[in-house]
Amino acid sequence: MILAFFLQNCDKKRTHIRTYTLMFYSLSLISIIINFSQYYNFTYPGEHLTKRIRPRMLVKILRFEVAWFDEEQNSSEGLCSRLSNEASIVKPLVVDRVFLQVQTTSVVTVAMVMDLIVAWKLALVMIVVQPLTILCFYRR
Repeated sequence: MILAFFLQNCDKKRTHIRTYTLMFYSLSLISIIINFSQYYNFTYPGEHLTKRIRPRMLVKILRFEVAWFDEEQNSSEGLCSRLSNEASIVKPLVVDRVFLQVQTTSVVTVAMVMDLIVAWKLALVMIVVQPLTILCFYRR
């Protein structure tokens, strides 16, 4: 790619630069589409999970003794606030973590495949060293 800027022939230079520009543009469009679909496909189950948790929490709350509802902190406003906030806390704990793990795994896999295609000798060294790097990071 960098060699395209050092070509003497202007027509070849333009075609090479145009080719690489289109490649980067198409990669960015593919990245946008994949990120949008990943976000949508992980957000929908997260919202569905929150929607399922709220009625179950309400059923558990309604099974408490009547005296429990007489306390100041267990007023109807407090219970509505709990149903709203605590059920929403589950989504980031579960869905966002899974989303991050899937995204990280896919990026590492694509990077390894691209490395193997471009420079397979260097890629093999990187693949062997990467578990050691991860181990040292978590060990520290």
